[in-house]
Amino acid sequence: MRNIKLVSKVEPYVMKSYPVKKVSDVIARMKAGKKVSIICTGDSITAGTSVKDADLNRYGVKLQNKLRKAFNNNNINVETVAVGGARTFDLRVWAERDFGGKKPDLVTVMIGYNDKSSQSSPDYYYGSLSRAVDR
Repeated sequence: MRNIKLVSKVEPYVMKSYPVKKVSDVIARMKAGKKVSIICTGDSITAGTSVKDADLNRYGVKLQNKLRKAFNNNNINVETVAVGGARTFDLRVWAERDFGGKKPDLVTVMIGYNDKSSQSSPDYYYGSLSRAVDR
């Protein structure tokens, strides 16, 4: 707490932007047996909070297993960066932590239940999710 100080001017932090890959290009990489990195982000549904043995049965693990089998490619790696209770605002705040330095080929986002249960309006949800995806 000793290092807290007020500042009069703060420059906004701009997160690096990355080129968007076409899904068809990612599929072609999977078919060719090349390395493909996928990140699944979201709330408890993605994290597998209530799933028995989540480390073996959460969405990202199932997705990795199905894609590896479908494309006969063990170079497909799926990572889950999801937190139970998360809302769209949280994804924006955590973007640098969850994606900084990583260059996934594909990202899945499954979030919204906690926004709904906190009675966020549909307009707020749409705007907040859009800003999270932009980050």
